[in-house]
Amino acid sequence: MNRFFILMFFMTISASAEIKFQMKEVSSGLTVNSAQVWDYDGNGHGDVVYTADNKLYVAMGPEYKPSVVLQMPEEFRRQAIHCRLMDVDGDGDMDFVGTGLGTYWLECPSNATDQWTYHQITLDFAGTHCVLIADADEDGKLDIIVNNFHPEEFKRRKGPTKNLFHSSIMAYPIPANPKDPKAWKAYPLADKDAPGGSHYMHMADIDGDGKKEMFVGAKGDPFENGNYFAIWKAGEDRLKPWKKIKVLKDQIGATHMYGVDINADGKNDLVASRGHGKGLVAFMAPNFTAVEIDQELERPHTMDVADLDGDGDIDLVACGNDSNRVEWHENDGKGNFTRHVISDDQTAYDVRVYDINGDGKLDFLIAGQKGKNVRIYFQK
Repeated sequence: MNRFFILMFFMTISASAEIKFQMKEVSSGLTVNSAQVWDYDGNGHGDVVYTADNKLYVAMGPEYKPSVVLQMPEEFRRQAIHCRLMDVDGDGDMDFVGTGLGTYWLECPSNATDQWTYHQITLDFAGTHCVLIADADEDGKLDIIVNNFHPEEFKRRKGPTKNLFHSSIMAYPIPANPKDPKAWKAYPLADKDAPGGSHYMHMADIDGDGKKEMFVGAKGDPFENGNYFAIWKAGEDRLKPWKKIKVLKDQIGATHMYGVDINADGKNDLVASRGHGKGLVAFMAPNFTAVEIDQELERPHTMDVADLDGDGDIDLVACGNDSNRVEWHENDGKGNFTRHVISDDQTAYDVRVYDINGDGKLDFLIAGQKGKNVRIYFQK
């Protein structure tokens, strides 16, 4: 057997072998809705940051022993429903952007295990379910994009937050002085036309004009006019309200939607989950015809897209919060998916896909919410 044949045989076996994962528990006993990861100390291992029990925690890798780095304000909701990382102040490290008392950012110190600092962005609304970090106006700078899923008639019983920008999605460009709460300005992208329980926003160019569109999933009950995925397109001024151009109706419990090319035809398709309903679905470009990927997973409130097995196409990862199952869906390169179960003992509300231990393989960071855990699934 010549060396060329041996090499080709090995590559074929490697490409078709099912990838495996090993679980590491970071936190247990605390409700965590959303967690993030970043290598703060530069040792090659991602560090985990999250809120729980009215505190901000950092767990430095590879040991992952959580420590409290900030006591959140008294009126803070016990844990952020969603969070993302962003270098808000431009000092080179990743700050924490979250929800729970309006929208806020937490300033990372030089040493991530020292005391962090709380900064308010807005108290104009409390119904934020998603923090999206993206360049909304395409000026080359990242913005903070959040939603208010509360309807106009919503009345908060207590607390400092209001209910402005109801049923809307807002962009907040980073001001010159982000530590001044008065410097932040809201630019509605979806202007009172995102009703229902809007959940997670994403952006991608889905019509091939070189400009990104925005999409969101909105659940229904107890919200009215929900259960849809919708697409908005910007005009010439991307900080003025965008136009809703398409609504995919009768999507019970809709939450996530991503724009990615899953069948290698050069057009971005839409891949979605019904995180308060059942199953995963793709809407195939150019007509966005619905194709069911998974019709069994109960409340897949956790979903992300990435090339998990390194074969050049986009795979999916999802966790059913009621199925107690985390799984990845292997793409054959043509948009056909094979389910692989990673664990049947995992609930989840949010997932991050990231090479956490620096070995070149993508891992999962999962906030377990009702399972009261934070776990890393390292790809072997």
